[in-house]
Amino acid sequence: MHYSSILAEVLKIADAASEKVLSIYMTDFKVDYKADESPITAADLASHQVIVDGLRELVIVTVHSTT
Repeated sequence: MHYSSILAEVLKIADAASEKVLSIYMTDFKVDYKADESPITAADLASHQVIVDGLRELVIVTVHSTT
């Protein structure tokens, strides 16, 4: 697979994820902490889901994540 063939779609996914983050950060969001004490917010989880869903629509992928 030539990744350049999906670059435009990947950029759209990144834009959608950033819009999700910004919409949440404009609210009174709260910070939770994962088991390793690193911070995580609803924006992290929502943008992660946008990215994973978008990539799965483009290609068959397995996504490994710490969220």
